[in-house]
Amino acid sequence: MIKSILLSVDGSSYTDAVVDAGIYLAKSLNCHVKVLSVIDVRPQDWQASVGSESIVPIIPTVVGSEENQDERQSLIDKTLATLEAKLRAKQVDYSIETINGLPVECICDHARVVDLVIMGIRGEYHIWHSNMIGSTLGPVSRQLERPFLVVGEKFEPFGHVLIAYDGSPAAAKALTMAGYIASSLGLKCTLLVLNAKEDDAGDLIREGRDYLKKYEIECSCVFDSGSAAKKICEYSKDSQINLVIMGAYGHSRIYEILWGSTTEEVMKHAEIPVLLVK
Repeated sequence: MIKSILLSVDGSSYTDAVVDAGIYLAKSLNCHVKVLSVIDVRPQDWQASVGSESIVPIIPTVVGSEENQDERQSLIDKTLATLEAKLRAKQVDYSIETINGLPVECICDHARVVDLVIMGIRGEYHIWHSNMIGSTLGPVSRQLERPFLVVGEKFEPFGHVLIAYDGSPAAAKALTMAGYIASSLGLKCTLLVLNAKEDDAGDLIREGRDYLKKYEIECSCVFDSGSAAKKICEYSKDSQINLVIMGAYGHSRIYEILWGSTTEEVMKHAEIPVLLVK
């Protein structure tokens, strides 16, 4: 059950989508929304974006550190004033907090007492690394124990969810979340069973379908093999599907070094919101 949602906002072009997603879920699930904005305390003249790909593009500073900090504070103040007006207009139960600190640490700390976190796929410096996930989202997504929803620059209400399932513990938790979300929002579902042996695929399809049947959900099932990330992204491009729900970081770090992270590949390349569950 989701009763509290944390929205991480930074004034970037992804902020509106984060808030729109929060409002949509808050109204649908009767939730409290907490908007959190973290003013990064690191000096802006050395701030870099360290992505999961270990690429470190230095982000140039246009003005001095103090002036830049004041400019960012002004931007956040204007952004939060606009967001507060929107939340009031939608009659959502909300609170807003702005703090100075390290974004990853602050977001993870506040996430301990909520049920869901919503973030944009990239942040305020996305123009410098448009093909990577955000430098804050990467480490936050690994450290968070809560479910988290990743959105792009625009948000649309959900209608059809793609559930990635391989029988793993993380996938089983994602299946539980999918049942709750789909039944609460009245969504159609497609269960995508991945990377199972063909002899086992039927058992996994029945397992997932029987579980979702308890929620009285309209669900179609399909089996596919190959790269899990590639297949999830391919199926997510179906024009009717507008949400992916999947388990997050189910492989070891050694596996990810050798073969890459399915979670990060889906976050980067899926063109619709992705709800990740651990």
